[in-house]
Amino acid sequence: MFNFEIRKYTECSNDEKRGLPPVIDCLVELAVTARDGGGVHVLEKRMPEINDDFLKLGIGLLLDGTDTNVVQDILDTAVIFSYKTGVELLKQLIIREGVLGISRGYNPMIIKTHLWKYLGEDFER
Repeated sequence: MFNFEIRKYTECSNDEKRGLPPVIDCLVELAVTARDGGGVHVLEKRMPEINDDFLKLGIGLLLDGTDTNVVQDILDTAVIFSYKTGVELLKQLIIREGVLGISRGYNPMIIKTHLWKYLGEDFER
């Protein structure tokens, strides 16, 4: 069950949120690569272009063959103990959900739809 209390810690302006669509686009591209390439192992060639440490952690766990539940636990722990708030926390939550969607083999369009919901109605595509 989702903890709705976390919303108050992710509050940020629409101007701050404007930097998050490229993160979503990157996650969707990774999902397409994994799906079209036959699995998450093909993401290894994309690792050098990933600049975000949290995203590298998540993709690295997938490349290591880590069980989805363990990936979720590790990412959750990383989010909790990063002590981030606002747009930085929102970014981590978006990355977390994207990585978990890739791990579960979700259709990239489902991942995209899910991640855009984190930005709110003002950002609906």
